[in-house]
Amino acid sequence: MPFSSIRETDRIHTMNTLSRTVLGGCLLIELLTSAAAPAQVTTSPASTENDIQILLDDLSDPSYEVRQAAVEKLYAAGPVVLEALAEVTKGGDFEAGLRARDLIERIQKLFFVGAKIELSASHKQFRWDEAFSLRIKIINPSDFPIHLPFLIKNRGSIDADPMAVQMGNLLDAADFLSVVGPDGKAADPVVDDLRGEPSLEAALDTRVYAEPASLLAPHGEFILNLPDFNRGFARYRMLRKGTYRLQFAYVPEWDDPKMREAEIGKVVSNALTLTVTQPAPDLILHARREIRVVLERVGWEFVIRLTNTHDRPMGVNLNLGNRGLANYAHLEWQWQTPAGVVRAEQPIIDPPPLDTEKLVKLKPGQSIELFRADLNRLKTLPGFEQMDQEGEKTTLAVRYSNTLDRALLLMRRRQDEPNQEKWKRLYEATPLPTFVGSCTSDPIQVPSNTPDGN
Repeated sequence: MPFSSIRETDRIHTMNTLSRTVLGGCLLIELLTSAAAPAQVTTSPASTENDIQILLDDLSDPSYEVRQAAVEKLYAAGPVVLEALAEVTKGGDFEAGLRARDLIERIQKLFFVGAKIELSASHKQFRWDEAFSLRIKIINPSDFPIHLPFLIKNRGSIDADPMAVQMGNLLDAADFLSVVGPDGKAADPVVDDLRGEPSLEAALDTRVYAEPASLLAPHGEFILNLPDFNRGFARYRMLRKGTYRLQFAYVPEWDDPKMREAEIGKVVSNALTLTVTQPAPDLILHARREIRVVLERVGWEFVIRLTNTHDRPMGVNLNLGNRGLANYAHLEWQWQTPAGVVRAEQPIIDPPPLDTEKLVKLKPGQSIELFRADLNRLKTLPGFEQMDQEGEKTTLAVRYSNTLDRALLLMRRRQDEPNQEKWKRLYEATPLPTFVGSCTSDPIQVPSNTPDGN
């Protein structure tokens, strides 16, 4: 009967499910304070030469159950059994030799098997907006190399700058990390909008399409540092107050459902417990979009503000123009009456030249004023007559839209050679990330009269 095969070429990429979010400066914290315990293997592997020999003998047992149990334990033992298996292939038992060759081939394809994995962190307690670094230490205690699903040498060849390093390191680990929050729910890694940043796009593409791999030398070790684990461009959001449990685990994707269910070859690290002492504000904790448009009435004026509800800094474009004008944001007023919604664009007469000073990066929770309009000014827009007719039944909302996109600016910078410097300045002045899309305020009540009594 054939052995179970393993589908390592079909490795699931956690990064394919990453959500949109943000980046900032990354400082690698060297002082790591948390002690770690060795990794565990779910199936008890052979630990002595005598144990290994017994399992090798069982490969020739007439009972399928005995042979299969031996196969599972040899898989779990990892590279330490390779030399002994090689001897079996030279023996006189043809079927045992076939099983040994199959085991050798598949053990060499398994990730982490035989390794010890230790997790530690630079901080064990921190606020929601305080960054910490996670360290993953992988130790090979055997006399044989261990297969790893990422590069351990020449990492600079795929990640050229600190942002790419931060994101790349986290994505290398994300397939195997479990982060469970105070509510008992698993957290997913998120990545901010990286369009228009070639180094970040390259780092992501390398993980998704190239599937880099390497070998950890016998008795060697490798440390994968994840700086700004909770606050970087790629991160695990840890916004709620309470205890988080982190663990690194690898389970081979066996074709045999029994081996999958038994988690043969599973390797896990120590469980690391961290505590968030101060949660994010509700504005950020329960946000559905990266920004919030707030419409307020101040006297006879309507004031529009943009608030960053993202958990990291977010750029906004305060340059207002008319719909269709490239690189400008625009506003649309929405009158809500019993008869329906009437929409009117906010006209901008002779929009001034694009001002890079109005490409602003907001901190989490920070607000900035965008526009003011009094009732007399709004009277001139289509739909105001319905507001007069309906009186207190009329409400007003405003929709903010921005299409200024770093990726588009980068393309223009490359293609429009005569204006290359112009596009370069605009590209470099646009924060990464900048909000792109539309967002509508909550409606507010509108008075039927205006300051002039009309």
